[in-house]
Amino acid sequence: MVRSTRAAQSGARSIRSVSRSTAPALTRQRTGLPTKAGRVAGVGYSPAWTTTLRDLIRAEEQRLGFGRHLIGTNSNHATSMRAVDYVERHQNQPASPADCLGKPCLVNEYNPNPPLTAAQLHERFCAARSNGTTFWYWRHGQSDAVMAQSLALVDQGCP
Repeated sequence: MVRSTRAAQSGARSIRSVSRSTAPALTRQRTGLPTKAGRVAGVGYSPAWTTTLRDLIRAEEQRLGFGRHLIGTNSNHATSMRAVDYVERHQNQPASPADCLGKPCLVNEYNPNPPLTAAQLHERFCAARSNGTTFWYWRHGQSDAVMAQSLALVDQGCP
């Protein structure tokens, strides 16, 4: 669905109303786990989603006396990437630090068809490590056997 400019502009208001109720739940636990503030950035996405949610989480952290949680996004918008602590990418190749404006950079979802072989996945995992980024394991349609091979190769580390 393509949203009109007016709908996109009012999106920040609806984000605030939804986020005001969800931000306390996100910060209620003292887990120290990161929070990803981005939605899959596509039709109707605005960097206001990320910056508004970040601001609400920070306000709740302060109000409740919590430490600062890491916040990330999977948006490709520079405004969103600058507003957070780390960037998660959805792409089939390892990311470079430049892809994430120098922020910690991770690829956490990819869906090539056909799925990556164990060797291809290991190659991307090691290339990301060499780049100073991360390429997570995402099953993406791999069979049980290929998944086991992939995990065994990742467990072996990189040359």
